[in-house]
Amino acid sequence: MGTYPHFTSHQTRRLHVCNYDAYPSAERLFVQPFLQEESRVNRVNHGKSAVSHRAIALLGLVTISAYGSWFYAFGVLLDPIRLDTGWSEASLALSFSIGSVVVGLGSAFGGKMLDRFGGRTVLVLGGVVGGSLFLATSFSTNIVIFTIGSALGMGFVGSLGFYHATMTMAVRVNPENPAKAIATLTIWGAFASVLYLPLTAELVERFDWRVTIRVIAVITIVVFMAAAVIVPAGPSNTESRSGHSLFQVLKSTVSTPGRRAFTAAVAFAGVAMSTVLV
Repeated sequence: MGTYPHFTSHQTRRLHVCNYDAYPSAERLFVQPFLQEESRVNRVNHGKSAVSHRAIALLGLVTISAYGSWFYAFGVLLDPIRLDTGWSEASLALSFSIGSVVVGLGSAFGGKMLDRFGGRTVLVLGGVVGGSLFLATSFSTNIVIFTIGSALGMGFVGSLGFYHATMTMAVRVNPENPAKAIATLTIWGAFASVLYLPLTAELVERFDWRVTIRVIAVITIVVFMAAAVIVPAGPSNTESRSGHSLFQVLKSTVSTPGRRAFTAAVAFAGVAMSTVLV
């Protein structure tokens, strides 16, 4: 590779590390956005190298609440809801499946929104709208209303609060040490099931499934809003605004045998995890 005359030797070494061509083709689709983000911020920032632990902690709590609020909690809520309402297990499982599809489709738009409006707008929208939909779901007496509310709530919270969003925000507020920021955030996110599975079970035993959903919804709103207020906005990403269209991005996921294999592996892993949770 050539040299970078306008960069310091430290930054040049980091840009060499960010060469995603060194990764196997099946992995590039996942690592490319994070490595490109790391390369970009290394070119425009000269700040401190220490990780902002407060920002990472708040983004970690967002990740925990995003995954825990419905993705993990639903498996605990399924039987109490079914026994109380008489709704079939199949119809309740369908509501979770629809929500998972909404998360997948909404994630692409969530990424676009993150680039265009920044992390604070994404966090406010995910917390307020997603949490409010969960609150509305807790009052539903009809399976159709329940399905719509829970699927959209899961969609907003997941597409704007899962790892693809919080990792990007973590990199932007820690431009000099993105690898450590991502690693620390991942450790925080690992506590989602550890915290929400017993929390949900305890709330259901003490109260009922409706109160449980309301408590979880309020926690989601508070955590997302706290992160939106306290976490620094970070530098904006103007490069991606003139990038590929959503269709081109989706098409690229199956453009080569390696990418098709990687996409299929991730899809089947998601199906397996959802099956175990529900």
